[in-house]
Amino acid sequence: MQNNLGSHITITYVHLRRGMAALALTLAPVLAIGGHVFFGTPLQASMSAHYHTGMRDWFVGVLCAVGAFLFLYKGYTPHENRALNIAGVCAPLTALFPMRPDADCSPVGAGFSWHGVFAVSFFLAIAYVCVFLYRDSATDALPPPRRRLYHRVSRTCGHVMIGCVAAAVLYNFFVPAPLKQAWCARSIVFWLEAVAVAAFSVHWFFKSLAYDGGVSWLPWRLPRAGG
Repeated sequence: MQNNLGSHITITYVHLRRGMAALALTLAPVLAIGGHVFFGTPLQASMSAHYHTGMRDWFVGVLCAVGAFLFLYKGYTPHENRALNIAGVCAPLTALFPMRPDADCSPVGAGFSWHGVFAVSFFLAIAYVCVFLYRDSATDALPPPRRRLYHRVSRTCGHVMIGCVAAAVLYNFFVPAPLKQAWCARSIVFWLEAVAVAAFSVHWFFKSLAYDGGVSWLPWRLPRAGG
């Protein structure tokens, strides 16, 4: 009975993490494809700009769901838990404090906004976990090669998120107006955000490596034999 309970808890724990990662990974393609198919909306300059389109519900819903998971998720150490709680608070606030409709392509930049503060804080909190707290995870039981792989992937994902955030900030405040208009027409911020969210998702998929030996990737399957 105890083994069955432990197995059930492990399955639930891992599938929640993978589900959250998959949900975040779908954000960019669903906003882009769903907006075009269902509302005839062209790709916006950023993910946040989709708040002002027919895809608002999906944008807000995914950020609130991801934020709730991160806040309720128990970090492996107090430092990780606090960083994830910060990210969990910032994710829904990013959606609930929307950006101005014209902010992405404004020649003078979007300027200060609570939306920007919460969005940047979300990614930096997760990047902090990836880059500085990658050892604060239940990976001690992994074989050394797999543990080293997880550590490399975690740090890489964190650096990718930091790079994307830095590029978006530079675009907003320092790119000359003519160049900014040209890049805005190509949705440069949308693609930077898409890469950052993809890095976030990859980190969480790899974070479940410690349990992969006993849990199927299919949510309707029981633990694999010998796991």
